[in-house]
Amino acid sequence: MTVDALGGPERTRGTCDEAWHAGFDWSPDGSIFIAAGGDGRHPARLRALRAEGGFVDFHYQFDPAAHDDAPRFSPDGRTVAFRRGLLPYSDIYLADWQTGQVRRLTDVAARIRGFDWLPDGRGLVFASDHAGITALYSVPLDGGPVTPLGVAPAQAPDLAHDRTAGAPALTYEIPKTRSRMDGVVVGSDTAALREIAPSTGSDSDPALSPEGTRLAFISDRSGSQQLWLYDAAARQSLPLTTRPNSLYFQPQWRTDGAKLLVTHRVAGRGELVEVDLASQAHRTVSPPEVNVRFGAYAPGSGYLVVADTAADSQLLLIEPADGPGAHLLRTNVAAAGIDASSGDIYYARRDSPDILRLSPAAGTDSLVASLDGRRQWRVANGAAWYFESDGADGVNLVRRDFRDGASSVAWTTTAAIDPDNFALSAEARRLVVTRWTQNDTDIGIVRFVRDRPP
Repeated sequence: MTVDALGGPERTRGTCDEAWHAGFDWSPDGSIFIAAGGDGRHPARLRALRAEGGFVDFHYQFDPAAHDDAPRFSPDGRTVAFRRGLLPYSDIYLADWQTGQVRRLTDVAARIRGFDWLPDGRGLVFASDHAGITALYSVPLDGGPVTPLGVAPAQAPDLAHDRTAGAPALTYEIPKTRSRMDGVVVGSDTAALREIAPSTGSDSDPALSPEGTRLAFISDRSGSQQLWLYDAAARQSLPLTTRPNSLYFQPQWRTDGAKLLVTHRVAGRGELVEVDLASQAHRTVSPPEVNVRFGAYAPGSGYLVVADTAADSQLLLIEPADGPGAHLLRTNVAAAGIDASSGDIYYARRDSPDILRLSPAAGTDSLVASLDGRRQWRVANGAAWYFESDGADGVNLVRRDFRDGASSVAWTTTAAIDPDNFALSAEARRLVVTRWTQNDTDIGIVRFVRDRPP
């Protein structure tokens, strides 16, 4: 839909399905707008439409295993910048409007929370959390380094493109969000939600211990994002890491509850760190050449890792330090999970909504579920679990049985939860969700000062 900037009726320009994404941009002459969409079962791709209606033939180097969105035309209309990769691992790419050639501009593999072109078209400003807190950076098109602008927290940068206005001005959002963790027994009423490990900070990435009395999670309650442990019996929380300017993701328990794994990212690269809870000693268990996206304890021994390479994402088995090293299990992997009750390994490919059960001995993996869309899922008690809208004001926790593929709603809430950020106990009885308690935004402005001539 469009409407004249000076007022007037709304006009329908074209149709799109539910899988279209909100971000879009106009060409500099206003004749074309570009967006991202798909069929809901496969990754989104860029689509261009004429302002008067109808699609434009824009044939760019689309990777069927990658998710593309948030396109932005360059000031001269010759290049389209876009984000490639599912959050939290994405980068900015450039597509030539005429030839469709694509090249990678950044190599941060992080959350890209908005970007815009510099008025002269020689670079971009973007928001990313690859160095810790989400901040603003600039990057030139000629292959130069990413440069921090010293503005944080910040996201969604937008630059004034009037070249006659002198030094360009940049506005940006200052996010003011807070999240907490709530626990509930699956099947109980929404009112049974109870806050866990309360603080004035933001908590996320919960992981229940095997016996269910402890909770590992990520929190900024100490002033920076760290790995924390909550003991329900002692009603006490303590930090397990203290390293600044780092990002921690997805803690995972060993089956005996004595150790934890956590994915640690710094300077755009990931490593798998093991924490011994008795001594609180840390050690990196992934080889330095492996760029870890996710890691968990493999059944038996070793570590199961989803790792990024320049052209692919791989599922690896990393043997203990005295073993032969990393073994490639599968390629083109988007996500993986282990069912603690059975020890089975499940994974999803980047170019498919299917969940497969890994069968290393047989050499052929079995399809256990097909999920519409690109949802975050967990594996517990012989099923995949994920959240989806109930079509009204709430969300449902859905259980997809691996035996017969049947779906059932296990729990419903109208609370403002993060559907991608939750934990289940091994028997899928206890649930921990991440709940938004503050989601405010202020606006900031930065004016670039041009160098004065000598």
